Amino acid sequence: MEVISNRQAKLLGIMLAMDGMLVSLPNKVFKLAARDAWLAYLLAFPVVLILLWMLTKTTARFPGKNLFQIMVLRRPVIGRILALPMLLFIFLVILRDVRTLSEFVNIELLAYTPVPVISGLIVLAIVVTVNSRFEVVARMIEIWLPLTLAFIALIPVLLYPEFEIRHTLPMLEKGFGPVLQGSWYTIAAMGQILVLPFLLPSEQFGLRDGLYSLVITSVMMQWLNLCALLSMGSVIASKLQYPFHEMVRLIRVTDFLDRFELPLDMIYIPLMITKMAFFLYAFMFGMERIVPALHMDKLLLSFGACCFTFSFWFFRNASQLFNFNRTLSVLALMLEVILTGLLFVLLRPKQQSPPKSSAPGKT
Repeated sequence: MEVISNRQAKLLGIMLAMDGMLVSLPNKVFKLAARDAWLAYLLAFPVVLILLWMLTKTTARFPGKNLFQIMVLRRPVIGRILALPMLLFIFLVILRDVRTLSEFVNIELLAYTPVPVISGLIVLAIVVTVNSRFEVVARMIEIWLPLTLAFIALIPVLLYPEFEIRHTLPMLEKGFGPVLQGSWYTIAAMGQILVLPFLLPSEQFGLRDGLYSLVITSVMMQWLNLCALLSMGSVIASKLQYPFHEMVRLIRVTDFLDRFELPLDMIYIPLMITKMAFFLYAFMFGMERIVPALHMDKLLLSFGACCFTFSFWFFRNASQLFNFNRTLSVLALMLEVILTGLLFVLLRPKQQSPPKSSAPGKT
């Protein structure tokens, strides 16, 4: 495992926690929580933080090792069995993200380009990125993630003429029930940051680093949701396929400066490819730990082809893809809670028996 800087680890955490909530997820949250959607992101923060504390506490018991290594060394049989659901989750996230990005590019940018062609180019970019080693993935995040955060921070400044406070009132009209339902999606998506302890030891990614990443993610997502709510209202946002993207289209500085979604796409697409490259690396790294005979360099291209094929086998159209977000969120929530609890209990360091005191010699 390559060594990355502490700053890169924090940026990785922000990317994993935030990137999955930027495209299709806001539509689901707005449908459930309506004008209180921003509270769903607020509720996700303490839940994910507790789960992250449990995982980082587990890795701290074994200095210099990540969870995949600890599971195999500490519990050779049970550890490999418990690693399989995590690898399956990573695999499903890769398939979903490949098709989601392909559909997004097809709808918003390349309407006349076949989706398989777009997906093939995306998978090729992912494979080339992973083949360039993990350090390259971390360096790519240092380029694209700060640009994304800067663009998000500028949205209220450019969009404030469209804000109407009436869209936010009345708050909690239907109680906390809809907010709790919306938080299922946000917890599952923000919980993708829990993949990091499986690759990075506690010295590289600890609880403080995770707290830093989660705070920035929570603030940015509430920021975006409030902007979408103030500018469009929850009724319109819940009926849009990509609410945040359509919100950016409302920005109009002059008659000739009204296509701000294009620079956003130029930043978001490379960031999404970087995220998928990270998940692909995580999957191959976990497979190498479970089956030492496998070699990532030899299987990388073949697995990329499998991702391309399965992304069309699992999702025949965009409707099935967006409906899958509900299923994946339920699976992710169960995995994040149950697997984290099991690892926290099972992966304890062996207690060393106290040395026996020798009998005193006779004088």
